Amino acid sequence: AKVEAQRTSFFADCATEAFTNTIYFITPRIKITFMKIKVLSLKQPYAEWVVSGKKTIELRTWNTKFRGKFYIHASGKHKTLPTGIILGYADLIDVKEYKNKKEFLKDKNKHLSKNWLLPEFAKRPFKYGFILKNAKRIKPIPAKGKLGFWNYEIKEK
Repeated sequence: AKVEAQRTSFFADCATEAFTNTIYFITPRIKITFMKIKVLSLKQPYAEWVVSGKKTIELRTWNTKFRGKFYIHASGKHKTLPTGIILGYADLIDVKEYKNKKEFLKDKNKHLSKNWLLPEFAKRPFKYGFILKNAKRIKPIPAKGKLGFWNYEIKEK
């Protein structure tokens, strides 16, 4: 009941945003509305830093053509910060390609990383910086994360 109450509240908070709503009428008196939102999972503490406005570039090894509002899911394990939740949103306004480590280090106060390469097991550079604006925290919504951008469906009766 608590999770459903949070989802309903979340739905109400998002209703004024630019989303596609699909309404299904089950009977003349019962209506269920579904809303899909785009989500990206970030490990903690990076998710927290984005929604707090401290981190304005999210690093990735892959590029995207997507621009617009997306929700931030906190993944991974952390001793003090919550995980397994959608905790905020931000606008992806552009993607910057880092051609070398020097370019990467120029933005370290925005992406908060000094490691151009992923941890030793991968040895791939973070070639792309997703430039973020208008980050905002929301009431946490329990959710299981996925890789890349993914859709989360919110249902309201």
